[in-house]
Amino acid sequence: LGGWYYIKTIWIAPPAFHGPVLVRGRRLDRAGDVRFSHGFRRAGNFRELRLQFERRITDWKEAKGPRYTVVAEPGCFGLQVDGPAFSRTLVFEAKVGS
Repeated sequence: LGGWYYIKTIWIAPPAFHGPVLVRGRRLDRAGDVRFSHGFRRAGNFRELRLQFERRITDWKEAKGPRYTVVAEPGCFGLQVDGPAFSRTLVFEAKVGS
């Protein structure tokens, strides 16, 4: 939409986890941003996420907040996810079509 690609993202954690979690991202194969949004009409509202896990779904807790990871074009991207006692890197490739 409008030159942006939206990837629906649901953040979950085990019931014992209390957060908070900070998520930041960037493009890895050349210059570029990763952003986060509540919906299709709000591209790029957030450059980082500050997640709290509250709502319980089955045996997991779901974070409140933006539901989409947003990129400007296909490519290789990374997310850094930092919690009180951990730091993880997630790498993904955004492609067009299947």
